Amino acid sequence: MTKKSMKLSARLKVFHRSANDNFNHVGVLRLDLKSEYETSEEIFTIMNLIVPPTFDLFECEE
Repeated sequence: MTKKSMKLSARLKVFHRSANDNFNHVGVLRLDLKSEYETSEEIFTIMNLIVPPTFDLFECEE
């Protein structure tokens, strides 16, 4: 949410994938951003907040 407008600016989905293939125990992250936030800097900031704790939270190897 943006502070000014209180409107949603991103949607995030993270889950642990279990399967009998090469992608078993892999974390899957989907990040949908409003186009004005689709910059390298914004994405880098968001990923640095989300990715590190995701491995433990979802018990992922990759």
